[in-house]
Amino acid sequence: MVTLIAYLLYTAELLTKNNRKDLSKKNVCLLIAHPDDECMFFGPILRRLRGLNNNMFVLCMTNGNFYGKGVERESELEASCFNLLGEHSLKLINEPSLPDDPKIEWNSQICLRLIDDYLSENKIDLLVTFDQMGVSSHSNHCFLNKIVRKLNQKPEMYFLKTVFLTRKYSFIFDLLPSLAYDYFLRENLIAISSLNDYLLTLKSMMKHKTQLLWFRWIYIFTSSYMVINILEKYTD
Repeated sequence: MVTLIAYLLYTAELLTKNNRKDLSKKNVCLLIAHPDDECMFFGPILRRLRGLNNNMFVLCMTNGNFYGKGVERESELEASCFNLLGEHSLKLINEPSLPDDPKIEWNSQICLRLIDDYLSENKIDLLVTFDQMGVSSHSNHCFLNKIVRKLNQKPEMYFLKTVFLTRKYSFIFDLLPSLAYDYFLRENLIAISSLNDYLLTLKSMMKHKTQLLWFRWIYIFTSSYMVINILEKYTD
């Protein structure tokens, strides 16, 4: 079984890997809501973009203090990003009006200003974040998609596509629909991890010790997002 999975990962990487010169040597920013979003959802695309000689930036809008473990989660995020990306720039925002709480709507003006300023200061060319459904329908994820559409100066933007529940928990066996999507929609992006990239993503998730509850172990070993990312290009 392990051999089969390794073969599928390697084959998928060969089928989808291309140089995409338009995606190389850029300042790339991943915009997330919480520590652990980077490896739970975006591992494949981060590894692919990192391999294209881009300068990598991570902007996290909260320290994940919903259960009072924000300080610990800050350290976990730093360790995870270093493992996943190597050299990178990380900024974690802990603004009271943008709490880690799905029941509290964030302050739009403050959030927009913070993101706008960060992208401008770092001359970001390409932004990656959640789509309107936020993968897990978490309101903080969905809010980020809504707010980046209002940016004053928009970089090139790609949104991580939310897939149906059956696909979300089909692990590597979501390959066929993902490859079909890639074939017909070339303007969008698909990133499929090699075995090594998957193991790096898994190792990064292990850095988030406060989050390793029983249901996340199920997610780690069944979620297609651990190995496959489909991203839709934003067109205004």
